[in-house]
Amino acid sequence: MVDYDVIVVGGGPGGCAAAKTAAAKHLKVLMLERTKNPGEGNMSGSVFFKPISEEIFPGISEQPFVKRYLMGGRFSLVGCENDGTGLGLVISMSPEVTSNMLEIFRNESDKWLAEQAVKSGVKLKTACARDLIIEDNKVKGVIVDGGERIEAPITIGADGLHSMVARRSGLGTKYTNPSPKVSLAIRYVFKLPPEVLDDRIGSGGSGSINFGTGYFGGDPTQWLATLMTPSSEHGIAVASVYQPISEMAAQKVNIHQRMKWFLNLPECRRILKGAEFTYFNSHCLSWVEWVGYAKKTYMDGLMLVGDAAGMANPLDGFGANTAMVAGQMAGAVAAEAKLKGDYSGKVLAEYEKRWRASFIGVDEKLACDLSNFMMHDFGELFRNFNAMAGRILEAKLNNKSYADIREEVGSLLPWSK
Repeated sequence: MVDYDVIVVGGGPGGCAAAKTAAAKHLKVLMLERTKNPGEGNMSGSVFFKPISEEIFPGISEQPFVKRYLMGGRFSLVGCENDGTGLGLVISMSPEVTSNMLEIFRNESDKWLAEQAVKSGVKLKTACARDLIIEDNKVKGVIVDGGERIEAPITIGADGLHSMVARRSGLGTKYTNPSPKVSLAIRYVFKLPPEVLDDRIGSGGSGSINFGTGYFGGDPTQWLATLMTPSSEHGIAVASVYQPISEMAAQKVNIHQRMKWFLNLPECRRILKGAEFTYFNSHCLSWVEWVGYAKKTYMDGLMLVGDAAGMANPLDGFGANTAMVAGQMAGAVAAEAKLKGDYSGKVLAEYEKRWRASFIGVDEKLACDLSNFMMHDFGELFRNFNAMAGRILEAKLNNKSYADIREEVGSLLPWSK
C-alpha cells in the first residue's frame, strides 16, 4: 500500500525545501525528522543566502532568529603553530555584500523552516529512518523505528553527511560510509558590553565583523580555531574549533582541550577578558579533503539532496544554500514524475541534469581541484613558509644579511624544486 507521494528523510534546509516544493505542487508529502525539533543536532552559526531562502520560504529574512553577527564582514586569518609563529591574510567584504547573508542558529531556523513546510501541507513525523525498502532495485519507501514500513513511489534523501539513505542505496560518497576525514566542530558564544568589545577590537561600530585570529595546528589540515567578533552594536564573540575525529583519537585529545588551548592564547584572553559564556553547540561536517559529490544522485524511486549527495563544498562551507537549491529541484521533479505516472530513474535523471547545470555542478570541479591543492600543495607551502620564517629569524639573530640567505630561503619554496 502506497502511503504518500513523496517521503523526505531529513528536516533540514534541503529536506524542508524539497518537501515544501512538492507539497505546493499538490503532492502528499511526509517529512521524517529524527530529532524532536528540526535543527537540534546542528552546530550553531550558519549562513542562508537571502535570494534563494526568500524564494522558497518568504519572510525568512525578517524572522527574529536572523542574527546578523556570526560570520562575514572583515576578517584576518593567521596560520600558527604552538610556538606562536605564523602568516597572515586579510580579506574585506562590504555591508552591501553581507546584507544577503542570513546569519542564523540552525536549531532556531530549521524549526521555522519545518513549520513553513507543514503550513504548505507537509506531514512532519518525528522518527528515525533506519532502512530503505528496496525491491527489484527500486526504492519503495523507508523503515522507521520499531520496524514500521512507510511506502511512497519517491523517497528524497536529505539526511545529512552520514546519510542512511545514501549508504543503503549504494549512491553515497565516502563521507556517507563514513570517512576518517569527517570533522567535529564546536562553538562557544560569549557576551561582552558592546563598548568594551568595541574598544578591544577597534571596529568603530561600522557593522562589519572582525574575524579575529584563526590558529592552525602544526599542519593546516589538522585543526583550526577561530575567534569572530562583531562590531560594537552586538557585544558578541564566537570561538570555533574544527578537527577531524580520527585525528583527535590518534592524538588522544578531545576538541574541548583544543578550545581551552586556543582561548588561553594572549589575544583571545585580551579580547574575552570578563566575557560571559552564553552558548555551546556542535556539529559534524566534511573537512578539507574532499572527493566530490556522489557520482549519481538518483535511481528508481530515489533522489539525494544536499550533504546526503556529498554536496558539502569545503571551499565556502555554504552547504545549507546548496541543499535548498537542490531540494527545490528535487521537489519539482517529483511533481513532474507524478504527472507522468513514471517514477523510474529515467524520469528522475532530470533532477541530476538540472543541478549539474546549475552553480552546484559547475562548482564541483573547481572545488575538487582546490581541495586537492589545500590537502597537498598548500600544506607543503605552509610548512615551507614556516621553515623559511624561522630560518630568516635565525640568520638575523646571527647578524647575517638577507642577501646572505636569499638562495637558501628561496630553495624552501615549492616552485623552486
